Amino acid sequence: MKTEKIIWSLDLMLNFHNCKKLQLEESFLKKIGQTLGEKIDPKSEIVGVVSEFGKHDENMSGFRLVHETQNCLITGHFLSNNKNCFINIHSCRGYRPSEAMDLAIKELDPENYSCQKVFRE
Repeated sequence: MKTEKIIWSLDLMLNFHNCKKLQLEESFLKKIGQTLGEKIDPKSEIVGVVSEFGKHDENMSGFRLVHETQNCLITGHFLSNNKNCFINIHSCRGYRPSEAMDLAIKELDPENYSCQKVFRE
């Protein structure tokens, strides 16, 4: 007899390159977290924080986003020198990865991207 596996969480990793719409300002970056958070976990926002990172190396310099909802954590790193963005979504609430990816693409307009999903059991 087969037993059904319980998926505890879905992690989605988005790697975006040369994002045409990227604005390195707090309100824009918070909006990305809020848009994704509302899609994945409606009406459950807790906090969104934007801070600088990577000042030690101009190739890493940019901003970090940490956005929490009741059931998911969204983090992002947005680089100043090349407009690359690396977004991770960790959620124990079910969602469609393609919908989250489409929202992020719409907001950032990357030249190219890759995506990876990880299911945790």
